[in-house]
Amino acid sequence: MKSNNVKNGFVPISENLTLFEKDLSKLEKIRYLDTPNSFYKEAAYSKKIDGKYTYYYLFSKIKSRDYIEGSGYLTHGFDFYQGSFHAQMIRGLINSCNLEENSIILDPFCGCGTTLIESKLLNFNSIGIDINPIACLNSKIKTELLDINTEILKNNNEKFFDLTYYSFLKEFDNFFDILNLDIRTLFFIFLYTRAISDHYYILKNMNKAFIDNYHNIIATLLKFNILKKSIDLPMGKTKIYHSDNLKRLHQFKSNSIDAIITSPPYIDLIDYISNDLNQIKIFLNESQIKYLRLLSIGNKFSKFSQTEKIYWYKMERVFYKIFDILKPNHHFILIIGDYKNMKEKFLKLSKKIGFKTERVLLRKIINKKDRISYEHVLFLLKV
Repeated sequence: MKSNNVKNGFVPISENLTLFEKDLSKLEKIRYLDTPNSFYKEAAYSKKIDGKYTYYYLFSKIKSRDYIEGSGYLTHGFDFYQGSFHAQMIRGLINSCNLEENSIILDPFCGCGTTLIESKLLNFNSIGIDINPIACLNSKIKTELLDINTEILKNNNEKFFDLTYYSFLKEFDNFFDILNLDIRTLFFIFLYTRAISDHYYILKNMNKAFIDNYHNIIATLLKFNILKKSIDLPMGKTKIYHSDNLKRLHQFKSNSIDAIITSPPYIDLIDYISNDLNQIKIFLNESQIKYLRLLSIGNKFSKFSQTEKIYWYKMERVFYKIFDILKPNHHFILIIGDYKNMKEKFLKLSKKIGFKTERVLLRKIINKKDRISYEHVLFLLKV
């Protein structure tokens, strides 16, 4: 192994890579064959390539959350979102798709934006869709802050630290209009939602939570701005849609997307709306929230049999549209939790629609409490 690393110029990011990480590291190295002079900018599982530090290694040194290994760097750690992706893995998965310049990556269940952030850092354009307004706000902030000059967040911002200021959000009839506010205002709205979350979930004083999150984010962005000046880092553009994804997917042209990487919602396991309800109430009234629940895929009904029937009906429609908009011989990568035989059911659905299963990788997850769980990564190809 050591001689092979020296011969090919690869120094692994860690000597303790898991079997899954080793497999994905091999897959992503397909990029090296086509782009040997720039792969150090892309790799997820190497510290050095041909004597150059990888951009991932440099990014990983700018921590936004110390205890989230592989995901607590740059803007990834700015929020807590249940069911969020492992960022290093997503970077490796994007590399495994071996995309050409100007490719478009789609995440139709984008959550807190991990796929969008890594796509941007790899200089690919991306599109995210989510029905949860907090997911959309978080994704927009975490992607756009990568572009911003941090100084505009530090000057003339006194009004934003008065939490009564945010009462103006009740004046909006449509969340789309809030998402279209200038990035500076959206940033402080994001901090307000984070303060509410910290208050309800860890019983932290809202003013202290607001200020602490502000300083943490500013410190992270300042370090990133310094790094950007020292390296060549073109970044892709991101579009985020707060929408029922079935409705939005029908607006894409056939054969227009280069890669799709996502994790579908679970059946009757995570209630994403309830998890963010205290924050969602800032923006939406009761009837709007009820409508969100109606549109959400995987939403719990009185009987599990009803929940399951509606879930697979909606998911099949999503998959048919995904097949239509994905370019031929391009990848649809699906991350599935080891839950209720979901892997087998998604493989069966994918085959029915026309996808070819290239491979399935198993990823072991050990959380902070040393509890072990697993997820499956399905590599599907449109043929």
